Amino acid sequence: MRRLSRSWLGFAAWAGALGLAVALYALFVEPVWVKVEHASFEQPSPHDPRREGRYRVAFVSDFDLDDGPGLFARRVREIVNRLAVDLIAVGGDLFGGHDGPPTAAALSALSEWLAGFRARDGMVVVWGEQEAGWAERLQAVLPSGVRSLESATELHEAQDARIRFCGPGSMYAPLWIEPRRGGRLRAGWGASLTVARYLGRAGAAGTSPPAWSGIDLRARLRVGWPGDAPGVAVLESAERAGYRFHVSPVTQRWRAVSNPGTAWYGSSRASSGFVMPGKDYHVRVRVEPDAQATRVRSRLWLAGDPEPDEWPIDFVDTSARRPTSGTIAIVAGGAWTGSKTQSWEYVGARDLDGTLLVEESFDDPERFSREWDNPGRRLEDFDLSVVIGHNPRMLLPLPATARPTIDLVLAGHTHGGQVRLPLFGPLHVEPGLPREWAEGLTRLDGGRVWLYTSRGVGVSRVPVRFLCRPEVTEMELIVRSRPPR
Repeated sequence: MRRLSRSWLGFAAWAGALGLAVALYALFVEPVWVKVEHASFEQPSPHDPRREGRYRVAFVSDFDLDDGPGLFARRVREIVNRLAVDLIAVGGDLFGGHDGPPTAAALSALSEWLAGFRARDGMVVVWGEQEAGWAERLQAVLPSGVRSLESATELHEAQDARIRFCGPGSMYAPLWIEPRRGGRLRAGWGASLTVARYLGRAGAAGTSPPAWSGIDLRARLRVGWPGDAPGVAVLESAERAGYRFHVSPVTQRWRAVSNPGTAWYGSSRASSGFVMPGKDYHVRVRVEPDAQATRVRSRLWLAGDPEPDEWPIDFVDTSARRPTSGTIAIVAGGAWTGSKTQSWEYVGARDLDGTLLVEESFDDPERFSREWDNPGRRLEDFDLSVVIGHNPRMLLPLPATARPTIDLVLAGHTHGGQVRLPLFGPLHVEPGLPREWAEGLTRLDGGRVWLYTSRGVGVSRVPVRFLCRPEVTEMELIVRSRPPR
């Protein structure tokens, strides 16, 4: 009995020591033990079989800083700089948001830290969920050479090939016309913001969007679920966001925002009060510019009710950054519920004299793809299309036949699960997200779209990692020539 007791005591002591060692390792060692993952993506040019080129990207995501960059963040910067890549891409959640919005001191430190990254073509950033409420404050402190890719695209040279980088807001993926419900444009998970701009009737490669100024826009839309945020925009362009209006995903009221990341305008009140999910609403936006200022008004009312006379949102923009011309746009975002049902049934615009500029009832998917801005599928002469995003969930809502011809998506958000077990994988994966999407390279949609998910750099509220080291990804993009047939 004594021998058995001593054996059990010895086993318990060893098990306790092992458990303590694992806990200390998971708390203090692995969360700061950064690993550089080397990956590559290769394909021939779809336009010219003779083109070839190589382009190196350092992808980092999910720093989840609480009070500005510290020693660990600076060490990650050193690791990235040593790679000497062509472009650095940040996939969102720079700040963790655990203690509320960042302070002025933290923002100043962030700007100084970002300015120290080095790459030939600088750095692009997109925002994650943690920055959703104060992305404009982050964008205001971005230093020279650091650009927000949230609703933008960039074209970069790689020898004689060209690679296009799209932000999630310019990505077409979360918008599609439901084949069984012709006449309604649908949106599922917003990667944070999705914008589709009207190109004009020509719809050909290189077509410039219409440069309208005074616009009277009408639309009919539906909020599918609390948290959906469908909307519209006017005076929108690729260079500058226009006046955007959408349902607030927090208050469920119609609100206005001009030039996201710079200034908020107008009222949060909706003309019909609380916007009810599952109901259709009419929207009207009227923009009247002159040389000194632009008056912007908007109202929203329940379908079936008469149009009201009042304009709950009514403001005059005299800022130097105000948009003066552009087109119209569809704005989707905030659909964190995964309802897949925020939608638009009609969008039309006239000039202030009443002349019809555009009218779209979303009953023709091919025309929509041809006439609306779609960086993933437009007939532009680029050889590789890469989306920099945050949450891989943005790829979930589409039926396979509707996925765009985007080649590669770089995402974060998952932290790789943070705790992984041998033969099992991540201990936790966000509900609804395929387990194989938690980290690494995954082929989607029969091989037409590839997803690379980074484990990220920081940690969530639970500050541990086990068998899931923080990651800096060196992704080599290769456009190879095809042999003649």
